[in-house]
Amino acid sequence: MTDKPFDIGDFIEVGEHKGTVVDITFRSTRIKATNNTIITIPNSTITSTYIVNWNRLESRRLEFVLNLSMETSSDKIMDVVAKLKLILTNNPNVLPETVQVSLDAISSYSSDIKIFLYINETNFIKFLTVKEKIYCDILKLMEMENIDLAYPTQTVYVKNTQEKEIKETEE
Repeated sequence: MTDKPFDIGDFIEVGEHKGTVVDITFRSTRIKATNNTIITIPNSTITSTYIVNWNRLESRRLEFVLNLSMETSSDKIMDVVAKLKLILTNNPNVLPETVQVSLDAISSYSSDIKIFLYINETNFIKFLTVKEKIYCDILKLMEMENIDLAYPTQTVYVKNTQEKEIKETEE
């Protein structure tokens, strides 16, 4: 605890607990969890486990996969990858040198574009707002390009045995 890994007001993660530090005493630290409960953690527990101080980040990582419909042509995919890179690098909250967009996989139901970047906003609430804006910009691009996003599907073939029985009785 002498390292001062966090201060009052910091959003921390200690073991399985996450929350905002509301009090630090000689024996324990109290955090307000995201569900508004107050958790008291003995400092001996804090010193024997990992601590993540989310307030001391310089940037936050955003990583996700866009699953494009299998009907999307390879030319269209490459065009969209280029446009996604342009949209993301021009976003003022995105660190442009960290943007990575590429066709990552072809699955049984989709062509998967992997997107990886860092956002310069570390405050969690503001990060969520930036992330939402990025997702909306991507959805607008998909709409403009008439590209459908894919979802897991399964085809089931049902054999019609009644039709065969009807034909046999007619003969």
